[in-house]
Amino acid sequence: MKKIVNSVDSEIDIDRLYAWIYVNSPKNALAFLDKIDSHYKTIGMFPKICMPLTNKIDVQTDLKYSISSPYVIITKHFPTYIEVYRVFHGKEDYLNKLF
Repeated sequence: MKKIVNSVDSEIDIDRLYAWIYVNSPKNALAFLDKIDSHYKTIGMFPKICMPLTNKIDVQTDLKYSISSPYVIITKHFPTYIEVYRVFHGKEDYLNKLF
C-alpha cells in the first residue's frame, strides 16, 4: 500500500468543502471526511484507479484524477507515495482552478 500525503492546497480544499457542508449539516460534513478518508485508502491500495488527467484535457501534465462521487481527487504519483494535490466538488470548474 502506498502512503498518501496531502498537499497544503488539498488540505485547504478539504477544509473549505467541510465548512460549506457543515453549514447545512454537521452530520454530512463528518460523512464527507469519512468518504474522503476511505477513498484515500482505496487509492493507496489500488493506485491505478487514478486516471491520467490528460484523458480529460489537452494539456501535458503528470496529474491524475479519481472520482469519489461527487468529489474529484487530483493526485500526483511518486515511486514511494501518492500526493493528493487537490480535492474538488465535481460541479466546481476544477480544470480552470488547476491551470
